[in-house]
Amino acid sequence: MATSFKKKTNSKLSQPRGTRPSLYNAQTLISTGVPSLDVLLDGGLPVGSVMLVEEDTFGQYSRMLLKYFLAEGVACGHSLFVASASEEPACILKDLPAATAEGDDDTLPPPTINEEEESTTEPMQIAWRYQSLPKAQPSFSSKFGHNFDLTRRMEPSRLDMVHKVLFDALQCSSSSSEMLYHELMDSMQDTISKGLFSLDKTSTSQQANVLRVAIESIGSALWLEEGGGVTAEGSLATALPRFLHLLRGTCRASYAVAMVTVPVHLFQVSLSRWPLLRWSSIPQP
Repeated sequence: MATSFKKKTNSKLSQPRGTRPSLYNAQTLISTGVPSLDVLLDGGLPVGSVMLVEEDTFGQYSRMLLKYFLAEGVACGHSLFVASASEEPACILKDLPAATAEGDDDTLPPPTINEEEESTTEPMQIAWRYQSLPKAQPSFSSKFGHNFDLTRRMEPSRLDMVHKVLFDALQCSSSSSEMLYHELMDSMQDTISKGLFSLDKTSTSQQANVLRVAIESIGSALWLEEGGGVTAEGSLATALPRFLHLLRGTCRASYAVAMVTVPVHLFQVSLSRWPLLRWSSIPQP
């Protein structure tokens, strides 16, 4: 008996490239560039989230993780927003590792089929009503994330294929960390607005894209944080927590994912006092 029932779907919505849905809550995920880290994060970073990375003493591992994050964005065609005060953001992009070839991860050769066996193999029989239907193609690739070779650098032509916005904190004329964070937030919000990364401005008929935000060593003296997390009166400085609060809200309302490295070892304030600082107690600008 024929039926007119059809599953109601929204065909206009398109999944951003380089993403996949979470198996637990259907959130859109992106890869960090490190497959083992994606496993620890239950599949990857959710779009609209902020990941804080505690830097080691010399900042080598956190910087490498940030480069993996950006290199994965280039491999997926995502837009990049890079902010740094320790070195020029352009130098960070020039030092990104190159992705390995697709076949480098295959350890076993593809199975071979004997010509005689191939000729005698019968085609699979299916119901006649399904023979005219097109073959189903998976919506998402089974390969999530890429592997990178630290011995090779990414080609400049590959970097030119993605949209990049660079924020060099050393070139800013701000006289305090609060003003510098304000300029950084204005630049990022302007990039989200003009690049149509906002959830309000993104049209359902066009292909959405992800903006990867990478901020290096925020809260250090190069970001004009002279007190090490405390003011001259001995109280907690609110410039950095306020910026992180605004960053979280900005990413949640857009197709943006931020990875921020923080040199916690430079902070004079005890780490046990930071969890006591409520977001609601931060004075609004």
